[in-house]
Amino acid sequence: MTRESAASSSERDEPLGLRASCLRAAAPAIEDAGWAANEIDRFVRMRIEEAGVPPAPTADPVSLIRRASLHLTGLPPAPEEVDAFVAASDSDPERALRELVDRLLSSAAHAEVMAGWWLDLVLARRPAANELRHLQSLLDSQRSYFRDRPVVAEGWLA
Repeated sequence: MTRESAASSSERDEPLGLRASCLRAAAPAIEDAGWAANEIDRFVRMRIEEAGVPPAPTADPVSLIRRASLHLTGLPPAPEEVDAFVAASDSDPERALRELVDRLLSSAAHAEVMAGWWLDLVLARRPAANELRHLQSLLDSQRSYFRDRPVVAEGWLA
C-alpha cells in the first residue's frame, strides 16, 4: 500500500483514529462560578465538589514561590528571590507568577531535574538477561547516569 492510497482511504483511518476530530468538552456548572479563573478550574472544582472537600485557600506569595521553586528545581528559593517575588506580586500577581515559572523553567537547576527524570526512564528500560548481567548493567547504568547527566542537562537548556 502506498502512502497516497493510505491517506485517501478514510475508512481505514477511522478505526485507527487518524482522522478523529478532537472534541472540546463543555465546562461543567459549579456552585461558585467566581472561584474558577478558567475552564480548567471548573473541572477541578467539579471534582472537589464531588469529593465533598472544601477548596484550599489561595496560597500567599511566599508559599507560592517556595512550592514552584521546589517543584521545578528541587531547590528552595533564595531570600532575595522571595522578596522580589513578593514585591512583584503586590502589583500584578499573575504576571509575577508567569515570570517566575518562565525563569525557573529556563534555569540550569530545572534542566538537572529533567535530565534526572529522563535518565531514570532511559536506564530503567535496559534489558537484563540474567541476575549477574543485571547487576553489571545496574553498575554500568549508575556510572553512565552521573557521566551523562551534565550532557543531558545542557541539551535540555538548548
